[in-house]
Amino acid sequence: MKRRALKTDVYTKAAEQFSRLSKDSSGVGAIIISASGEPLAFGYNGPPPCFDDDKLPKGKTPELRKIKCTTVGDLEFDSIFSESSKYDYAIHAERNAIRYATRSRSVDLEGSHIFVTRFPCKSCALEIAASGISHVHCDLPISSEEEEGLTLFYCLHPDNKGGLTAAPINSSLEILLEAGVTIWLRNQKIEAA
Repeated sequence: MKRRALKTDVYTKAAEQFSRLSKDSSGVGAIIISASGEPLAFGYNGPPPCFDDDKLPKGKTPELRKIKCTTVGDLEFDSIFSESSKYDYAIHAERNAIRYATRSRSVDLEGSHIFVTRFPCKSCALEIAASGISHVHCDLPISSEEEEGLTLFYCLHPDNKGGLTAAPINSSLEILLEAGVTIWLRNQKIEAA
């Protein structure tokens, strides 16, 4: 039991280290480990490698940008204007790790574990379920509240001001549990009944 806890701690810290590669203030990291304990891939949130991160929008709200080009379809232009934010270019850490493993390395993720620094969003939960990953590990605290007879779950993560932000995770939990993925929150096992 102690060895598993040690490995979990090491992989959680590795995901935290990979999060530092992100230029985004949220800095999310992920690492995928095979069922036998072999590191398979890592990812962090940011744009695909074909983009120069330094030239992309940095803000959360859309900004007007001028993009030089010569043709758009059959039309010729000197430039076009685009309204975009950092979210239009960002790929989440989980997706980057899965894509790296499956596209660059052709690795089968069946039965593997993913360690993340933030609980997966709904879209990433779907990608995790579809990839064959069997275990999601997240070391962040979870809170819940009752509202109209329903229990709402929130993952608490640090914000940019030194406090905590509560992100709803009910949809992600549902997707992962319905797909048979085991969730580990702070080393506490959550499985579908």
